[in-house]
Amino acid sequence: MVKIDKYGYNRFIELDALRGIAVLLVLVSHYTWAYDYHFSILGEHYFHFPYGEFGVQVFFVISGFVIFMTIENTKSIKHFIVSRFSRLYPTYWLAIIITATTIVLFPVPTLGNYTFSDILINFTMLQGFIKIPHIDQVYWSLKIELIFYVIIGSIYYFKQLNKIENYVVLWLLIVSISLVFDFKFEKYIHVLLITDYAPLFIAGIMFYKIKYKKSTFIHHLIIFFSLIIYLFSLKMQILFRNQEEINIIQFIFVFIIYGIFYLLSFFQIKFFKNKVLIFFGYISYPLYLLHNIIGYSIIYRLKEVYDNQFFYVIVTSLITVTLAFLITKIMETPTKIFKYKLYTLIDKKDIR
Repeated sequence: MVKIDKYGYNRFIELDALRGIAVLLVLVSHYTWAYDYHFSILGEHYFHFPYGEFGVQVFFVISGFVIFMTIENTKSIKHFIVSRFSRLYPTYWLAIIITATTIVLFPVPTLGNYTFSDILINFTMLQGFIKIPHIDQVYWSLKIELIFYVIIGSIYYFKQLNKIENYVVLWLLIVSISLVFDFKFEKYIHVLLITDYAPLFIAGIMFYKIKYKKSTFIHHLIIFFSLIIYLFSLKMQILFRNQEEINIIQFIFVFIIYGIFYLLSFFQIKFFKNKVLIFFGYISYPLYLLHNIIGYSIIYRLKEVYDNQFFYVIVTSLITVTLAFLITKIMETPTKIFKYKLYTLIDKKDIR
């Protein structure tokens, strides 16, 4: 179902629900498995959900879908840059300030070991390109998103969107070659073409094409090969991390992600119109940015009060969800006003 919000945006509300599911996967993973792993307190008597990375994978497929939909309907490359800048940066800046302040006032062992210059560089969102530590490790995915924006923005700028199928086939081919062969400049290709995650973005683009454009055999074929290539890439990543064994659940999650997007491309599913999931989708970006380090700081103190996993995970979740909701409400109107003022300024300059 697509709705037009009060600012004129197309909203595919089922994607909001998927965002909600994705951010909850990440949050639960960090508050159970990742926290205990970080502090070397993994124990069999605790519940552990080590699959938060698949929440990020859902975000990447959604990004492929939404960004392509956005750029197809944008007026100019300048408008696209403004829309992405206003979407990502203001909330991100506030998240950095809150996170850095929290870890200074409420320190946690092994966390928060960064300098003032690290904080300033993090404000650019470019720290991942120059090996400066992230203020919060969850920021790693923002680098991947930025590269994807540059790739799609470049295709748009050179007026090649109508040939997107050709470009994504070439992209998948390069990804496949990089997975199988070692060659000169491979490490640069790996970064510039985000080879680990490119199939997910490509799948998102094709799911958009299937849902809103004329579905063709090539779209389904590209999705199929994106799935196969990503599964192979995932296997290589697992082996690279020296994981002792490949957990079949990791592959099942990928099939589920693709299956859900296929269903949503053709049908309206009542489950994905759930108001609770849509709410979490609504606050997903600030919740993703804020939940990790701040959550660790809260859990670290709650465990001293009552070392019960159910207690400290629920309380911490309530606090970070409330904080994310407040930030979403605070930033919503100013961000949109700022964006439309920039749009107006750009349009005036273009007329001149």
